[in-house]
Parts: sequence; structure tokens; C-alpha cells
Amino acid sequence: MKLHSFFAETALFLLAAAVFILPPLAAPRAEGAAFFSTELLFRHLLHCAAALLCLSAARRLRPEFFGAAARRNCSAVTAVGSGLLAFGWLCVCAAVLQIGALFGAYSGGISDFDELLPASPAEVLLCAATFFLSAASEEAVYRAFLPDSLACMLLRLLPRRDGQAGAVQASKRRACAAISILSECAAAALFASAHRYLGAPAVVNAAAAHVFLRRCFCRTGRLAPGVLAHFCYNMGSLALLRSLS
Repeated sequence: MKLHSFFAETALFLLAAAVFILPPLAAPRAEGAAFFSTELLFRHLLHCAAALLCLSAARRLRPEFFGAAARRNCSAVTAVGSGLLAFGWLCVCAAVLQIGALFGAYSGGISDFDELLPASPAEVLLCAATFFLSAASEEAVYRAFLPDSLACMLLRLLPRRDGQAGAVQASKRRACAAISILSECAAAALFASAHRYLGAPAVVNAAAAHVFLRRCFCRTGRLAPGVLAHFCYNMGSLALLRSLS
């Protein structure tokens, strides 16, 4: 790899970490923050645009990563099916965790959702737009950018071993597999930690959701199926909360 490409990738990864990954981990608990507001919508709009630009730059630097192979071979049927499957698993996982939280008498998380929910049709539309932008930015960062970028960074740390001997190739494969697993686990852990203000069940649910949505992206190489599955799940959760409030 050329030296300027190495520095460009490193700078892009550090910038993404500073803008998208570290702030949710350092942010205080968001008790009482509504799911809708024009300020929140504008902030998510900027966040989403920056996330898509970051992913586009990463794909230019490493065209062979970030779902390139799957994107070339993905049909419309595969994209729709993967999105529906991810949405179904999101709903099943959330239902199981909610039942477990009820039986376990869990009392953490946000204490009163009623004050955070939209009441008027205009507030619902504002909330929906915010949810869509949030889903798009999270899919771009956590499902597309972070796992592959982290893997690229770690792969550079591997010692170069020339040769075609079986032992050398087997060692390379094991190292690449370990790095892939580590990158996937790190991305899931970071995404789950960003939801800690919602309570322990939400953290577990977010970790599972990352697995389903990341699998959707790996199968299709496209953001749209995961974004729509993520958005529909969030809107379904909102509708359920409004019906119970």
C-alpha cells in the first residue's frame, strides 16, 4: 500500500472514531430527552451526511472492502429478502428480551417514556424523519464502515511473510479469521454501548440487532435493506410505546 493511502486510511478511521464512535460512549445519560425536535433532526441530518461521506471515502481508498463483492452479486430479491429477514429477527429478539425483562422485574432504563413520545401528527412525522436519518447514519458507520475499517487497520499490523508454503498460508488464514472476529465483536460492543442509556435489555438487544443488520449488509453490500429494516423496527417500537402510553 502506498504511504499516502496508509495515512489517509488512518486519518479517516481516527476522524470517524472521534465524530461517530466516541461521543455516544462519553455522553451522559439522556434522561428526559425527547425523540423529536427540529434541533435533533438537524443534528441527525448533518450526522447522516458526514457518515455517508466517510463511507464513500473509505470505499474509494479500499474498493475491495465495504461490501464490494456482495454488492456486485446482489439481486433485488436478495436485497428485499435480507431486509425482511433482518426486520423479522429484530422484532423476535426485542420481544424475547422484553418478556425476559418483565419476568425479571427489570426497572432500569428511562423511567417515563410518555414525556418523550410525539403526540401530534406533525411530531410523529418529525420523529419518523429523525429515526430514518439515525438509522441511515448508524448503518453506514457501524455496519459498513467500522468493522471493515478496523479489520484493515489490524491487518496492517500483521508481519509480512512471503512464500507459498502450506504452513505460511494457513497461518495467514488463521490471523485473518481472528482479526475478522475481533473486528465484528468490537463493532457490536461499541454499537451496544451507545444504547446503554436505555438500560441493560436495550444494550443486549442492540448487540443482537447489530449481528442481524451486519449480516444483512454482508449479504447485500448495500445500506438500503438494513436502513429500511432498522427504520421500520424503530417506527414499530414507537407505535407500540404510543399504544401502551
